This record gives sequence, C-alpha cells and structure tokens, in this order.
Amino acid sequence: MMKDKQQNEFYKNFWSEKTEGAPDPHILDGDSRNGLDILSLGCAAGKDLWHLATPHHVCGMDISESGVAKAQAHGIDAVVGSATDPFPYPDSSFDIIVAKDILEHVLDPLSVMREVRRVLRPDGHLVVLIPNQFYWWFRLRYLFGRNLIWRTFMHDQTKTFEEWNYIHIRFFTWKGVQRFLKAAGFRITKNYFDFGCLEYYFSPDRYEHMYRQLWKRGEKRSKRGFLVCYLIYPLWRFLNVVFPKWLRSRIVSYAPGLLTAAFYLRCAPTQESDQPGVEPS
Repeated sequence: MMKDKQQNEFYKNFWSEKTEGAPDPHILDGDSRNGLDILSLGCAAGKDLWHLATPHHVCGMDISESGVAKAQAHGIDAVVGSATDPFPYPDSSFDIIVAKDILEHVLDPLSVMREVRRVLRPDGHLVVLIPNQFYWWFRLRYLFGRNLIWRTFMHDQTKTFEEWNYIHIRFFTWKGVQRFLKAAGFRITKNYFDFGCLEYYFSPDRYEHMYRQLWKRGEKRSKRGFLVCYLIYPLWRFLNVVFPKWLRSRIVSYAPGLLTAAFYLRCAPTQESDQPGVEPS
C-alpha cells in the first residue's frame, strides 16, 4: 500500500500528539443540509471535520494509523489507506470531497483526481488546498539561496526535514493549478484567497478557537496560546474591520500566484468527458 516509505514513517506517529478540533467553515460553505456524505483524503486526525460528524456521514482516509484512530474517536468513519490506491468506495458515493495538503505529496496527482471524480456525485463539490511555494516570500527566499523548507510562527518544517527528505514532491503555480483541475475534469467555482498564510495555514480564528478549547479541558496555558488569543486575535479582528476579508480576497485574486501561500478552492465536476486527463475539445 505504501508507495513512499519516508512519508509513511513521518506520518505514522505524527497524529498521536495532542490536538483539538479546528472547524473549517469552507467545507460546507453555507450548505445547511443534513445527512451529507463527506470524504476527507489524507484526513489525519480529521480535526477540521469533527464538528460535522454528527449531522453528516464523514469518511476519511489516511496513511497514519494514529491519525485514523483519533479521527475514529471523534465520529469519523476513517480507514487506513493511501490516496494513491483505488478508493474503497463505490462510484458517486459523496456530496463533498476534501483534499487539503495531499496532492503535493504524491507522484501522480492526476490519478488521485480520477478516483475523486469517480466517487464524487455529479452535483458534488471538491474542496482542494494546494500550497503555493512560488508566492512572493518564497521567491525572495530562492533569490537569496534558501530552499523549499519553511518556517512560520505556528509551523516549523526545518525541525523535521532536510532537502533530501522533504515530503512535498509536486509543486504548482497558479496557472498550473488551473490546467491541472481542467485536465482532471473540474472547474473552479469559488476561491478562498487571502494574503500569505492567513486563510488556512495561520488563521487566527481557527487557532484562537483551538487554544480556548484546550484551556477549557485544563491544558496548560502556553506562551504561544496567550500571544494568539490576547494579542494576535484582537489585532486580527481589528484588521477585518478596517481591511475586510472580501477586499483582501479581491486584491489577491488579481495575482494569487504572488500574494497567497495556498490555492484554496471549491470546485465542481465539469460536464465534458468522463476521462480525466484528456483535455476537452
């Protein structure tokens, strides 16, 4: 099952660490229906889906046994499996498929998308997130001889990876993402752009929620948690008043390849050929 031993070893115990739910509103995007069938590829602990497990049927796949166990403990019907293998689901099984931070890890992402297209219902949606390692900050890094491995306030890949074992093996530009989705038989219906890492990799809303929930459970209050909740989050709320999200998203949409750290998109299957990978005529 495991096509890449290095990636498997990295994620094997990764999600055994303590974690807290971090709801992602973009998965439903305002859809108020109950009883939706949702699949998360590379779900890990599934913490962005825990809040959906009761009103909906949420499935997940991940190579990490510890991640799958944690997802199952929170009501997700998760299984250990690789997205590079045929999915263990019948055709047209799901209303929503979530593929966040997964396609950059596989040698043949188009084959993964063929399976996504197969198990997604014709009126369903794909929520996809692909990191953009060519936005302006990375371009400056490359100009001065730095590598792909990055570090931010909340994430530090430099503690885990070297250039020879970095787990991202596919890299997408904005034009490349659009061509890729078209080849896979999808069209973009909505974007969730914001500057840099704000929309997903460092969303103050999600992290403030996470720390508040951890503290309610009696977890020790860390310096980072205090900084997020009592400084960054209030500044974030103020920013959203003077520089609202819709305006930031509009600005970023003019040059997403330069201004956002991730292409976070909602997509629908096209009505052309059911043979993903073949450009419609």
